[in-house]
Amino acid sequence: MTINKNTIDVNTISMLDTLNSIKTNKVNKTFHYVKIKSNQDGTEVSAINLKDPFTITSYDKWSKSENQVEFVGNYYELLDTIKDLDELEGKATITVDDNNVEVSKEFLSYSLDTVGDASDYNVLKPEEVKSKVTLKLGGTKEIKGLIKNLTTMLKFTAKRDVLYPIISCINLKVENEKMTLAGIDGYKLMTTNYNVTGDDLEVNLNSTFINNLINLLKNNIKDLEKIDIMVDDSNKVVYVKINDIILAGNNNEGEFFDYQDLLSSARGNKRVLVLETRDLKKTLNSITKKQTKVSEDPVIFEINKDVTTVHNKYNNIKATFDIKHAYELKIGFNPYYLVDCLNNIDDRVVTMQLCGSTSPVYIKNENNEYLVLPIMLK
Repeated sequence: MTINKNTIDVNTISMLDTLNSIKTNKVNKTFHYVKIKSNQDGTEVSAINLKDPFTITSYDKWSKSENQVEFVGNYYELLDTIKDLDELEGKATITVDDNNVEVSKEFLSYSLDTVGDASDYNVLKPEEVKSKVTLKLGGTKEIKGLIKNLTTMLKFTAKRDVLYPIISCINLKVENEKMTLAGIDGYKLMTTNYNVTGDDLEVNLNSTFINNLINLLKNNIKDLEKIDIMVDDSNKVVYVKINDIILAGNNNEGEFFDYQDLLSSARGNKRVLVLETRDLKKTLNSITKKQTKVSEDPVIFEINKDVTTVHNKYNNIKATFDIKHAYELKIGFNPYYLVDCLNNIDDRVVTMQLCGSTSPVYIKNENNEYLVLPIMLK
């Protein structure tokens, strides 16, 4: 096959793997592009989203051009085209003109539109890094645990907060080679800790960045041994490197909520309530099935010296636990918030540390800590 100066010789199997490896999660297709930059050594493939700026870059060494060729097109159009052509044997050819891209293989040919000058679409790369940390992963189980923690923590962030928008982000802070992730929305808090190597740093990552990170971890879980997290000199761009893939996005600058004093105080709660995780979750799920998500009806814990009762506002869903306590307490919570905690806990029992009817409950599970504020009972 003769390759002209505007042609990329494409290995469809390799290109399809590369495109799928950088596929993002729940993005607006209208604003989602792919930038292809190819030369004789291979092809740099970058997913670019303009509405919520981020880039994800990988490298396909099997697709290449004799000269440097680049273009920007719709990510999903190119992905669907390569999928169709992958069913045929042999390599495909991408021919690039000013405003058009033709992708062909054997008797099939597809025409794709470009979206302007490729030089106008910047791909973020960690060229000038100020700080870097490395999280080593001990196999598939640990990676799945990280995915689960990130997915759960997104439920602890504010969906939208105009007065304090930073709490719609997950805070990532590294001090003395200990990395803490925290999510808070004003009603509940979750933190988790990991040991890392490298520099101290602090960034705030929005939900789009975290969802993309989760998706990349799922798509590249095989042979993943470590994750590198980097911040550029300006402290405005965050890079996460997973194998040969680089996710880049904005650091949402601002001071995150100072939750440490609140967490430290709750760790000292003396009133301990230990319940079977499965039984408590079953009761909470029964209560939430009777409610809408916006309902403020609480789940009520009535703790007496001889028995603990967990019931809904109307007392028509109730579970009784024969547990003796040296104290009495009546406290209510949003049941959905407790379910979010319990769904991330695999232990047979859950330990809830309480202080009073107006103080948050503290729950700890392995390296994860949770706080949930109570609801005032009438």
